[in-house]
Amino acid sequence: MTFEERLDQIEIVINQKEFRENKGLGNEVGYYVFDYPESEELRVREYVRYLEEKNNPAVTGYELKVFDIYDLMIDLIEEEGLLEACIQMEEQEGLDYLIDSVCSLMKMDQNDNYFVTYIDEHTPEEAVVFIVGVGKIFPF
Repeated sequence: MTFEERLDQIEIVINQKEFRENKGLGNEVGYYVFDYPESEELRVREYVRYLEEKNNPAVTGYELKVFDIYDLMIDLIEEEGLLEACIQMEEQEGLDYLIDSVCSLMKMDQNDNYFVTYIDEHTPEEAVVFIVGVGKIFPF
């Protein structure tokens, strides 16, 4: 299957009622990973934007919600007024110390961490959720 055909399969799958009802998954929340070479990042971003713009909940029966976890992390750091402090922290204490500090801020060692809480609070009942920015947030 070509990369373009793989992208097209995303829309086909998420539009299936069985997919959104998690049929055949033992009543657990379904999650799926779309892996791709980093060289295709821009095409994937374009495709996700296309799906977002095209989505019409009145027609599809679901709202497509896209959460970029890198952007969520940066937004939180900026909201807390810590962006400059993070830059200085990395320069003075090193990347490992910065990672530990930011992960602590986001409560990453807890089940109700910042990402889980944010996504839960901003996701309507009938939604398909895309989590993007996973590569951008590395090594956090």
